[in-house]
Amino acid sequence: MKRILQNYNGKLIRTLGRKEDGGVFQMERSDGSPFVLRIYRYAVPACESLCGHTCEVLPGIFSTGWREGYFVVEEEYVDGISLQEMIEGGTRMSPERTIELTLKVCAAAAYLHGRSFIHRDIKPEHILLTAEGRVVLIDLDASMRILPGKKNDTQLLGTAMYAAPEQFGLTRSDERTDIYALGILMNEMLTGEHPAVIRYQEGPLAEIIERCIRMNPAERYQTAEELERALQNLAVPLTVKKRKKPAVWLACIILCAAIGMFALMPQQETSSEYLPLYGDKSHQYDLYYNFRIGSQSRSLYTDTNMLIDQTWKVYADSNVGDIEGWDTRYEGWTVNSEGCNIGETGYIHAEKNGKHYAIPVLVQGEPMSAYADVPSKKDLAEGYLKPEEEPGFPYPGVVNLSYNPEEAVTIYLAAMEGFYHLQPECDSGLVTIEPYEGAEDWNLPVFTMTFRNPEGGDVQLKVESNCTPLQFRFTETG
Repeated sequence: MKRILQNYNGKLIRTLGRKEDGGVFQMERSDGSPFVLRIYRYAVPACESLCGHTCEVLPGIFSTGWREGYFVVEEEYVDGISLQEMIEGGTRMSPERTIELTLKVCAAAAYLHGRSFIHRDIKPEHILLTAEGRVVLIDLDASMRILPGKKNDTQLLGTAMYAAPEQFGLTRSDERTDIYALGILMNEMLTGEHPAVIRYQEGPLAEIIERCIRMNPAERYQTAEELERALQNLAVPLTVKKRKKPAVWLACIILCAAIGMFALMPQQETSSEYLPLYGDKSHQYDLYYNFRIGSQSRSLYTDTNMLIDQTWKVYADSNVGDIEGWDTRYEGWTVNSEGCNIGETGYIHAEKNGKHYAIPVLVQGEPMSAYADVPSKKDLAEGYLKPEEEPGFPYPGVVNLSYNPEEAVTIYLAAMEGFYHLQPECDSGLVTIEPYEGAEDWNLPVFTMTFRNPEGGDVQLKVESNCTPLQFRFTETG
């Protein structure tokens, strides 16, 4: 393992953890960007399966593979404080905050279960909270593939205080094993103690915890989604207005109040009257991101996991797009935001049987967007360089920029929601693209693109990535 660290393409910053069969290390690339290197003596199939995933509640997995007899995983470095540190520091969560955090971890568990893996070691130490409010479930060391045909676990892994009875060889672990750990987790967030020491006993949340930690797996919640629904029901009324969103939503609400939204209430429903919609069954996605370059299709679900299908009346606020219709392939509605302004906010509405559901929509740029200044989620439109549609150029068009041959031009390339592993490239020798770490509230990859052409003249070039390319025209001034 020492030789791997010495020869690895990255500088060792510190050791995060060591075991007899491996270690975890914080590394730094040549450009200064941090990452986590996990080294195991055994393969971790869950990491292989998750390589390149887009679940925000799990750390990004950049690469996996064998090196000198060890299984090596390159993982996103998450700069945050663990729930364990908070609990040991005396922090006790309110029931509302406990539900909020547990729903996030539930979403990560549901994502893993959907790929036929269980975590098997959910505990406060493995849950990180960042300064930006992101919640991340880390450490897949004890993860296991779900194999219903086997009678018991091959390896008895996990942490004793959080391990369900079946993890000690009594029966086979499955999704309900993670449910057990989630029950322990909730109790600790509320009381600071394991339920064997102090059992939380106030209201219906106590009943949910009690069901999670039952000895017989058949008596627990059977899936992460089932536990999510139970927690969501405790948070009723769950309204669009009360849910936490990017700062642009707060600005939108304040602006609406300032211009007299109250006067409009007799003519239309307020957001507080809408029932919530979600972009997936795990209820992880409660904000609909739509790109302004055209049509996208996505499924929508109610809080009871009812699919919004073609039997519903579905429409969108005109400032965020138009509903083009139901797409059978994706079991979702096609929304076209072409021509809408980046940063626009509104709702997709769904009505049936006298009930009105809605999901907030945020219009974004291209999957990879160009900015004249450092991009900020506080105002998506500030500094945004909108591609202009021109004959002969494939959509989304061309970003037009002027330059002086004596000076370099630097712009920013930013990944939009869902494109966590975007890597822009340009084969022109006039362009340099490098990672940029100064976009503090963006939480997605940002790169600087520097163009320098001392010879002068007009230049057209294309930046490729794992999504729609961006085309640029640099026109010489003077």
